[in-house]
Amino acid sequence: METTQNGMLDILIVGSGPTGLVLAHELTRSRVQYRIIDRSLTPTQQTKALGIMAKTLELFEKMGVAQTAIDQGLKLPAFIPYSEEKPLVRLDFEHRLDSPYPYVLMLPQNRVEQILLDQISKRGGVVERGIELVALTQHEDYVEAQLRHADGQTEHVQAKWLIGCDGAQSTVRHMLGLPFVGSTFEQIFAAADVKIDWNLTYNEGYAFLQRGNFIAYFPMQNGRHRVVIAYEPKKAPEGEVTLEEIRHQIALCGPQGAQISDLSSPGRFHVNQRKAERYLDGRVILAGDAAHIHSPVGAQGMNTGIQDAFNLAWKLALTVKGRAGRKLVESYAIEREHVGKELIEGTERFTHLVLQSSSIITTLRDHIVPLVLSSIPNIYQRLINTLAEISIAYDFSPIVHEQKTSNRHQHQLHAGERALDGPVQQAQSGTTQLFEHLHGTQHVLLAFSSNQQPEETSQRWQEITTFLSNSYSDVVESYLVSKQAGENQRTLTDLEGKLHERYGFENESGLVLLRPDGYIGFLSHMMKLEPLQVYLQGIFLPGSPTR
Repeated sequence: METTQNGMLDILIVGSGPTGLVLAHELTRSRVQYRIIDRSLTPTQQTKALGIMAKTLELFEKMGVAQTAIDQGLKLPAFIPYSEEKPLVRLDFEHRLDSPYPYVLMLPQNRVEQILLDQISKRGGVVERGIELVALTQHEDYVEAQLRHADGQTEHVQAKWLIGCDGAQSTVRHMLGLPFVGSTFEQIFAAADVKIDWNLTYNEGYAFLQRGNFIAYFPMQNGRHRVVIAYEPKKAPEGEVTLEEIRHQIALCGPQGAQISDLSSPGRFHVNQRKAERYLDGRVILAGDAAHIHSPVGAQGMNTGIQDAFNLAWKLALTVKGRAGRKLVESYAIEREHVGKELIEGTERFTHLVLQSSSIITTLRDHIVPLVLSSIPNIYQRLINTLAEISIAYDFSPIVHEQKTSNRHQHQLHAGERALDGPVQQAQSGTTQLFEHLHGTQHVLLAFSSNQQPEETSQRWQEITTFLSNSYSDVVESYLVSKQAGENQRTLTDLEGKLHERYGFENESGLVLLRPDGYIGFLSHMMKLEPLQVYLQGIFLPGSPTR
């Protein structure tokens, strides 16, 4: 058995599911040295997760893979849960979701992975397969990893950071000895893909509840549906999922008269609700299912892992390039641990509500839920935004800052919240959307200009751009957002004032710094250099900016 020793890597990624692949893709875009390994010899052929939410699609747009995913998937405009065959609510993503992607994209995990693999390959990257992590040792400035190849050869690798993206049974997490805190749900789930003949709309999703019994239907592009059934443990069948089992559940829950055939990809699994005690341990980081697992109700798992990876990628890139310190990487753990905790608590409450068998509680649920959601629009909207993951915010994060003023309105955007899209015009480019200008790996500064005091605004804008050019040209690109047409490529024209209104600058100037993951890092209702300068100096290390 031959042992080899390789030089120092910037980053070693363990695991090539969606989380690891997104991390690798973004590090490739940021020109950071990494290796990504997986003990599996081939990519997964199982469909596994299915739904891609709006926020994830917004990140896919930045990565350049959104349209490819859309072309291969199916847009689900609405989801309708029924109880005793009566609709509880229609979750209308198409008309109520404030995103360029107002739907859930139904695309199996194995196809998501293939899209990401193809894109990584185009950029010169590769997943090294048949390699498993067998030991790791942490040092102050690096991690030493022992790897074993499929042919028995071992090698020792040193990396500044090691990232565990290796799933719920994470080898990395076990090697760290980190507790996986939580509980095992008292439900068992069965899933399969089938053809269905019924009178319901094909491209919408449905769930049917019946006194603790549950069956859900999710459309797929190939004319099939993913069927998911939930059981109490004592009522769960054993062995392979069969057509007869699904037919029995349809007869029990609904819809009556539905006919199914051609079963494929059957599976049965227990549901866990667990989170790693911490996401960051020395120079080892956990992401995706290695850090958190939860009920499949809500279809949040794959999306959360992808967003973990995107949050982490730009922070790691700046850190290994010497443009930021450990504080930036630590903010990943702070931000995403909070998201993971909220997600686990939310899905647990939601799953208990959905799977209630008590006649009293189900009667109350069936009357109260439709009443509340129909009479209180904010709650209905919040539910849709939560499912689409566009309501996630990092206002608690140590790396976001808001320069508050006395006339701040509660309904306006805050630092830490997700950026909003809107129409803009650019010289010689016609009308575009703001999000189309956010495809890079840098932060983007938007300087909103009012029509008042144009000379003072011009002077302050010049001060800001000069400062950025001298100190942060590799970290921040900037645009002046003006209500008056401009011929400069760094000017985005907001002729109708819609973007000014959306960001709370109807009658004033101000600054909004958007992070690479599409969240507001800094916000000020004054176009002044000093607060921005203090913020940037608190986040980034001095360096010689290069393009």
